[in-house]
Amino acid sequence: MTHPAIKKSMEAQEKLKKQSHEKVELPKDYLKEFKSYDIVFTGRKSTLLYNEKTGEIIIDGQIYKPQVIDCGSHYEIKVLGKHSYNVSYSEGHIFLDGRMVDFSFTPSVPKLKRKGKHGANKIEIRSPLPGVIVGLHVKEGDIVKQGDKIATLEAMKMQNELVTDQDGIVEKIHIKINDQTETNQIIALINTKIESN
Repeated sequence: MTHPAIKKSMEAQEKLKKQSHEKVELPKDYLKEFKSYDIVFTGRKSTLLYNEKTGEIIIDGQIYKPQVIDCGSHYEIKVLGKHSYNVSYSEGHIFLDGRMVDFSFTPSVPKLKRKGKHGANKIEIRSPLPGVIVGLHVKEGDIVKQGDKIATLEAMKMQNELVTDQDGIVEKIHIKINDQTETNQIIALINTKIESN
């Protein structure tokens, strides 16, 4: 049975979604400052975008700017000035209005742009998010198969294996161990056209 506070939260979210289906025209680079997280809240999976500078949250296409008040033992979160929730965090658990809720979040790994200006026979392995290269598993000239690890990127205390989705030859490596990377930075170039002898 769903706790009344959780049910209230879910009903409020659904009501807000129904209220505004109007398209809002956002500035061109508006989403650039947002970080993406995959979340699970009481069994419901969604993507949440968060702007650390402004405190804005985008979830299910809706923009929110919740007011967060630190009350010492918990946080009071006010949404749209209408809904208020008491949230606390203890030993890896989230409590909403005193009840433990199933909630988890992980940084989203964006889909990589693999094919670039190099043409149809070459793919670019790119960094899905900012981080540090902690492993380099190939060198230029190596033959790689689909699924082979190219590099390991550490981001937000998690290690992400960057793999090739096609067979080929490593034509160029653009990074080295301990290099800092930006989102979509080219890590390696794979030539997928393998000449037979």
